[in-house]
Amino acid sequence: GRSLSVPLSGVDKVLLVGVGKAACSMATAAVEVLGDRVSAGLIVTKHGHAADHRLPPHVRVLEASHPTPDESSTRATSSLLQLVDPSHILFGSDFPFAPEMAVGLEAHTFATSPVLDEALRAQIGRANGAALLRI
Repeated sequence: GRSLSVPLSGVDKVLLVGVGKAACSMATAAVEVLGDRVSAGLIVTKHGHAADHRLPPHVRVLEASHPTPDESSTRATSSLLQLVDPSHILFGSDFPFAPEMAVGLEAHTFATSPVLDEALRAQIGRANGAALLRI
């Protein structure tokens, strides 16, 4: 596999954010590398996937429903939007590896979320990714 090296000499604070079933494990590895640079964080994972996490107390862990969203999913989205500037959020999926039905459900959930207004939906759904890719 490829290796990526990012110089950390000028980095004092890192806001750690992760979403997904493996988010706690990946966040734990990130904290091991980044150490005290991690100033805060929010990790959202599927119910039952956070029980044995070893994250510091300043990295908040929330559990939410997957694949069918519920009230815990709405609360997690609200928490994410309070912590992170919406211009830094991208909507994505594990398509093409996810079943078509799951991708359709994710898209429907995104399109009907009570937490997102139309402007945020447009920004997160396309504008942020287009800006990142410069298209």
